[in-house]
Amino acid sequence: TVDTANAAKLRVHLEYKNVGTASAENVSPHFNIRLGNKIINTVKATQDRYKANYLSTEKGGRNKTEVVIDSLEGQADANIVLSLDELKAVEQGELLSIEVLPTSTMDLSIEKGEEIMHLGDSGRYESRVNAATEQLETDIGNIPKFRVYTPKDKS
Repeated sequence: TVDTANAAKLRVHLEYKNVGTASAENVSPHFNIRLGNKIINTVKATQDRYKANYLSTEKGGRNKTEVVIDSLEGQADANIVLSLDELKAVEQGELLSIEVLPTSTMDLSIEKGEEIMHLGDSGRYESRVNAATEQLETDIGNIPKFRVYTPKDKS
């Protein structure tokens, strides 16, 4: 017999790339898996084997790394499976895609002169960034959402 709820296990190859101006440590992947327009799974893999331990800025030269997210027994935060119906839809040409979500599970650090300052979890800064920006959605390119600085009137 076939378990129709767990017909196929997926393995996802991700490349982490830091495009910011501060180095990042302990970056965990956070993404949706979509079948067509439907979200079929949300993954926030927090285990050490999925984290990018350190991503420098582009200037630092170590700003990207690759990681494989796979479905191992007992690894509930990264157990990615397709049901039999979802597998059939993929075989019939339905698009299976990954939508990367913002992550706040990372530690930021910056270089100030000869010293490296650790700023802590980026989640502390996220609310300030969100308060000073608006999300702009487009239908062009492969990055359809942007955060745009929108100064608030202080008067």
